[in-house]
Amino acid sequence: MLRDLISNLKIIDFLPPVTRVPGVVYTSKFDTRTSETSVGGSREALTNMLLAISVDDWGLGGSINIVIQHCATENGTYTTHSTVAQMLQSESEDLFLAEFKDFNRWVRLAITFAGAIVDVAIIGIGNCSRRAKVVQVGTEKTVTEA
Repeated sequence: MLRDLISNLKIIDFLPPVTRVPGVVYTSKFDTRTSETSVGGSREALTNMLLAISVDDWGLGGSINIVIQHCATENGTYTTHSTVAQMLQSESEDLFLAEFKDFNRWVRLAITFAGAIVDVAIIGIGNCSRRAKVVQVGTEKTVTEA
């Protein structure tokens, strides 16, 4: 079971740690089925993704907005799947997590940096949810107190 789980995990380096200036950045397009642009391969298209957003240095008044875009084909029209709640310098946090599910095969992020420059990195950790019922069979044992 553990081997099967690990074989379906995939790590995607959406945005390497770099100092950013205000503006919009689009990440590369990632195929959630192959392993050409990521670490690890997947036998099936991913169904769940956890984004880990690490901010090393907030500038005064800085903010980050992330829009998750997806498409059925690599060169098709990417549409908004979901939007991550705005991350603000005033929150004084440096690690944010965001989960999204049920997306098309191709995924990219549109990231808007506003205010002062920030150092930020974003990775995605994806897996396949088979949505299969788990069936466990066991034998009841009697517990005797000492």
